[in-house]
Amino acid sequence: MSPRVGAKINYPKTRKARDYGQFKCEVCGAEEIKKAPLQRYCRPCSEVKHVERQKAHQHKRGKERYDETRTKYRVAGVALNSAERLTLETSTPSMPKMAWYRRVAVPFSWAGSKNHIFASTSQGHVYMREESRYMRSLLTSEIMAATLDAPLVQNKLWLDIFVQKPRNNGDAVNFVDMVCDAIKDAIPLDDRWYSIRSTDWQIIKHEPMLFVGIGQETDQNVQACSSCGRLLTYDFFQRNRSLPNGVGRNCRDCQQVKTGSKKRDNARLEMAIEHAVGVFG
Repeated sequence: MSPRVGAKINYPKTRKARDYGQFKCEVCGAEEIKKAPLQRYCRPCSEVKHVERQKAHQHKRGKERYDETRTKYRVAGVALNSAERLTLETSTPSMPKMAWYRRVAVPFSWAGSKNHIFASTSQGHVYMREESRYMRSLLTSEIMAATLDAPLVQNKLWLDIFVQKPRNNGDAVNFVDMVCDAIKDAIPLDDRWYSIRSTDWQIIKHEPMLFVGIGQETDQNVQACSSCGRLLTYDFFQRNRSLPNGVGRNCRDCQQVKTGSKKRDNARLEMAIEHAVGVFG
């Protein structure tokens, strides 16, 4: 329908683009026409900056999620670990019954005491005495020969140290460091698993000896959960081939809390976690 003769026609208004002048890109230095008052980059550089901002945001969000996961693990670990806390009355350890046990003996020497192992030169260089090195290597070879057929597993290794000393002016407990270092050189088990069952001494005037006994109370491999700290067998952990022993770091109970599982078996654990949050914040 054509407009009436003499009628006013309302044509659409076009907004005139504002002139912001030119600018120089802060990244590449290219000069372009400014399309916004706060424009700092040209179009290609702006796209690169946008991608960088997205990556930074994703990294920040990923860190937040990682912190949330660690918080869940920590709270679950506190709840599970508090159930195994020992008191003054229950903290006295009982002597374990050994599944396997080996004993060795080497001639006594004060060179095995931590007060005599190291010496220093006039320039301040610290070195191990030759006598101490010999005693440690001798004890290492004896332990290595005695444990060739021992069913060693990743579990607590109990130590018995009996020191026969010629006089009563030295501490028997000072031999613990040297004995532990010799055991670590002899067997493929980290010294974090060592537990000293007994340390005793006797004064012997003629040919004193140093006796060392090592053994384990079980033949099962265990691992300490990174969250709750409990020593559990490998079947309590999920498989992880990327780790040396092939199992994960967190037990299944802590893993279920982390993934938000609502299984019936986790009801008691969830209540314990709520209690731990109230106690520990």
